Amino acid sequence: MKCNHVCMGTSTNVAGCLLNAVARAVVHQSSVLSTDASRLKLSKDLSKELESKLCEVDTSKPRTLQDLSLRIEQFATSKKGVMSGLLGNTKDAVSKMENALVDSNAWAESERNRLAVKLVELYDSDFQAHCSKECANEDELFEHKMECRFLPVSCENEGCPESFALHLRDKHDSHCSFKLVPCTLNCNQIVMRREMCAHQVGTCSMKLMKCPYFDLGCVDPICKGVLHQHVTTNADSHLKMLWAEEAKVKSRVLELERWSAALAEDDDKRRAGLKAMNTGISMLETKHSDLEKEQTLAKQVHQKVETRVRGLEATVKAQQSEIAALNSKVAGLLKSFAQIAKQ
Repeated sequence: MKCNHVCMGTSTNVAGCLLNAVARAVVHQSSVLSTDASRLKLSKDLSKELESKLCEVDTSKPRTLQDLSLRIEQFATSKKGVMSGLLGNTKDAVSKMENALVDSNAWAESERNRLAVKLVELYDSDFQAHCSKECANEDELFEHKMECRFLPVSCENEGCPESFALHLRDKHDSHCSFKLVPCTLNCNQIVMRREMCAHQVGTCSMKLMKCPYFDLGCVDPICKGVLHQHVTTNADSHLKMLWAEEAKVKSRVLELERWSAALAEDDDKRRAGLKAMNTGISMLETKHSDLEKEQTLAKQVHQKVETRVRGLEATVKAQQSEIAALNSKVAGLLKSFAQIAKQ
């Protein structure tokens, strides 16, 4: 009688590779005209073809799981056509097809797992992933199965959903996130490994914290669990730090008061200067107003003078015309007198 235990992790990985290979083959064989129903029908045919090809092995020759992986890859690649990948992202299409196969149960998970176990037994000729123990009777077989290294077992840690072969239990246990382990800061608490970080930054009594008087000079890191004891034990030194800080604050206050008084004095000087400037500006504005008035009067006088000059110029022109007329009359009279004298 022979033990039939197969490494659960290996068979699960093989089942995943089978699903991926069929999904890739469907994507490679599909076109833009293919419907979801036609793709699912094609997947059933391809899964049967894949099983048929993988089960055709020469049992007289040694075989390994690497050979199985290579043949699965060759099957998917062989279905690749000229137009594959040209109508979209092949990786996304394969992932979508895998989900469709799982959701529709077109290739049942139980069938994939059954085939995966069968293939592991066929290709694992050196028995790295399945048991080869022959037993004389059922009792011996039963005893062996209970301690077989490939016995499927579930994780004993509460909340962990993982299952694996018996020989991998210690390996899984060493990194299982659900395992209860002592706090690495040695606070004597047992914490789930996945919650260790949250514990150490939260409730862990060994978490390092700053002393409440850190800003005053107490800079040594303190464990949370002994913080109260630290504050009580070092009360005297903390008080000295407070007094020193108080002295610094008083000195600073005095400095600020002197600075404030100096600012007030400077402010008074600035106010007096501004007042003098305002007075000067007012005087300049008054002088400017007087100058504007004088300028206005000067313009008016200038306009009157110009009007008077134009009047005089007109009078001169009229008198010049009259003189010219008189000169003409005198010349005529002189001419007449000259003619009379000749007679």
